[in-house]
Amino acid sequence: YHPWRDAKKKLILIVFNIMIIKNIRGLSKILPEIESVFFIGGKMLETGTKAPDFELPDQNGKIHKLSDYAGKKVILYFYPKDNTPGCTKQACGFSERYPQFMQKGAVILGVSKDSVSSHKKFEEKYGLAFTLLSDVERKVIEAYDVWKEKKNYGKVSMGVVRTTYLIDEQGIIIKANDKVKAQDDPENMLQQV
Repeated sequence: YHPWRDAKKKLILIVFNIMIIKNIRGLSKILPEIESVFFIGGKMLETGTKAPDFELPDQNGKIHKLSDYAGKKVILYFYPKDNTPGCTKQACGFSERYPQFMQKGAVILGVSKDSVSSHKKFEEKYGLAFTLLSDVERKVIEAYDVWKEKKNYGKVSMGVVRTTYLIDEQGIIIKANDKVKAQDDPENMLQQV
């Protein structure tokens, strides 16, 4: 057994991976969508820009469009998964404050890639008072640039990065936050509406 052989193999593998990544990044100059799909650092939607419209089913299968909410402020928040600890704290926090959001003329739309039936179970289990939208195909998740590379316990994978957008009555993004702390997000958004 020679320890240097294992180290040499690892070094060769690292160099090979770097060469592959550099070549893919070089291609992304020609096809910008490649980099936004495969690498961290894609630009989230900026404040002052028009929020992309969409059509998604809610926990009851009813279709919602962002344009349906013209004239109201919209808290559009993206979360990784129903019934997980952080997502549950965030959802319950929004639900508890929902009457206050309504008094301020705002609606809450939670979006994940979970199914309609998963959303229905999540709503019923915690008595959630707002709309959950199902984006199984990730069209809206990707349009709002929240599908990114994530690191969890040293493992790298693609997933939804917890992100909250505040959209004004004319459909313009006025706040965008991708550094969301699940438990604090509902109160922070209530103060910003």
